[in-house]
Amino acid sequence: MNVLLVKRLRMVAKIQKISEVMHKAEELIMEEMKKSPQDAVLIASAFLAVTRNLYVNTLGVEGTIKMFEAVLETFLYTEQLVDQFRLEKPTIH
Repeated sequence: MNVLLVKRLRMVAKIQKISEVMHKAEELIMEEMKKSPQDAVLIASAFLAVTRNLYVNTLGVEGTIKMFEAVLETFLYTEQLVDQFRLEKPTIH
């Protein structure tokens, strides 16, 4: 089998796994939010703590720090893009 095809299939499988787990997590989050919508930040904190623990157990402390730094960079990059669009005035052509 073609090496690129194998890599693509592995990537697709990983994306599917991420999507499945995200869907399950979102369902649980929505159930919790229905019970106590005022606790949104507490619920998010619980999931962040679980995420942190998974990273530490899998990647170690240094790897976890790198992952959280990468996430932070995506927030900063996204905010910069959003700010660009907020500042630009739409024109009618």
